[in-house]
Amino acid sequence: MVIFLNILTGLDATQTAVSNYLIPFFGMVVAAIVLHERLMRFMVVGGLLVLASTLLVTVYEEHRREREAAAVASSGK
Repeated sequence: MVIFLNILTGLDATQTAVSNYLIPFFGMVVAAIVLHERLMRFMVVGGLLVLASTLLVTVYEEHRREREAAAVASSGK
C-alpha cells in the first residue's frame, strides 16, 4: 500500500482519480488467487470495463498533453 501511495504522488489529479478505480479490481484478482474466491461472470466483465475505461482515459490524457505541447511549440517559433 505504501508503494502504491508513493506512486500516486507522482501522477496528476486525473490519473490519480482513475487509478483509484483499479483498487477493487486488483483486490478481486488477489482474492481469487490467494483466497481461492470464485469469480463470477459479472465480476470479470466489470473488471474488464474498469481496465478498458482506465486505458481510454490514460490514452486520451496523453494525446491531449501531446497536442498541447505541440501547440505551444508551434506558437513559440
